[in-house]
Amino acid sequence: MERLLKLLDGLLDRLLTRHTLTEIAAVLATFGLAWFLGRFLRNRLIRHDAPAPTNLREALSQGAVKISPFVIAMLLLFVVRSVLEAVDLGTVFLDLMLELLGALVLIRIAVFLLRLSLGPKTWLKTWETHVTLIAWSVVALQILGWLDPVVSKLDEIGFTIGQNRKVTAWSILKSLFIVTLFI
Repeated sequence: MERLLKLLDGLLDRLLTRHTLTEIAAVLATFGLAWFLGRFLRNRLIRHDAPAPTNLREALSQGAVKISPFVIAMLLLFVVRSVLEAVDLGTVFLDLMLELLGALVLIRIAVFLLRLSLGPKTWLKTWETHVTLIAWSVVALQILGWLDPVVSKLDEIGFTIGQNRKVTAWSILKSLFIVTLFI
């Protein structure tokens, strides 16, 4: 717990600098613009009363429109990063956001392709966003360096069954993941 608090304290110290606050404002503006452009593309390219895609090409084009806000955000972040670097402002936070956003894009694409490969009536169709966010959360914790402290804390929380069997919160989460994966 002390290590986690130390990490959070260090994070706050880094976040409250002039350079980082500039980067945060740039990221928020970029995400807002990307969301707006993504909605615009979605409204222009996909009709609300359109039937479900009937072939792979239609499904892939629908997936491209779904992921367009994230890709637009990445492209805009690259532009903003170049501008901030040109005026000698720090880009550490932007680099982190680019890494997190890149991971989100790759995971979103992977889950979408998995859903397509399982067929049109798969359970993954309704859970696609949830699966993406759960997988991305774990990857984001790893990128931020917080996964090991979280896992160690979850491994400390538990109870003993019998003489030698310890059941921890981490072991329960791992078991639930494995069971869900195979169902």
